Amino acid sequence: MRLARYAYQSIPDADDKVYEVKVKPGDSLERIAKANGSTLEVLQKLNPDAKVLNVGLVLKYQKASVKKVIRGCHAPITPELLASRYNGGGDKTYARRMAKTMRLVQKAGSLSCEK
Repeated sequence: MRLARYAYQSIPDADDKVYEVKVKPGDSLERIAKANGSTLEVLQKLNPDAKVLNVGLVLKYQKASVKKVIRGCHAPITPELLASRYNGGGDKTYARRMAKTMRLVQKAGSLSCEK
């Protein structure tokens, strides 16, 4: 059952400090990002003029990681929809329990669905 479309996206870390790193022989943006806990997207955003990497060049980066995120919903997610798809609607208390769970998750700010 798929109720949403997903994509992989660069998500900034809670640490929003901007760090610097010097380019070493054999470095690439991907290698620098991985070694420093960042992403290619963040490096490119902070260093738009870094098309060619020369040894000794100082690049800026921020901590970030690539995560799977919800990019859009196919249908509104309701407790009734989940109950009917999960168990065919046979459990009468399932929708009520799911509604409570969804309220708690939304209150915590961990559930979002972009359109």
